[in-house]
Amino acid sequence: MVVLVVAPEEQVHSEIQLTEKRYQQLGLEVAVLDYVLIHQRVSRVPEQMAQFIFTGEVHMWARIEENKVEEITEINPEGRFHPSLIWKECPADTQQGDLYIDGEFIVQSPAVQAR
Repeated sequence: MVVLVVAPEEQVHSEIQLTEKRYQQLGLEVAVLDYVLIHQRVSRVPEQMAQFIFTGEVHMWARIEENKVEEITEINPEGRFHPSLIWKECPADTQQGDLYIDGEFIVQSPAVQAR
């Protein structure tokens, strides 16, 4: 998997560490990551590439079904799925099984999720 890191040269190392930490939190293998480094900010990026650019801000979306997080993605789901599916931008620590009630994400402990 190729990860595009866009950061000033002095921040590249910390951006890579943050990226690897995010992938580990998602249960993904970081040994398979290859990096493309860009040491300047990109002013214009084709829309299809924009989803692969990591600028230090974590944006995640959760698919909600019956007030429960059923799926998480780092790629903006807008326009990519059937309109009947409900996607909400969520905090980076949101996990499958968490609840979404009255516009708030509620973290569920592993014991509660197992029920």
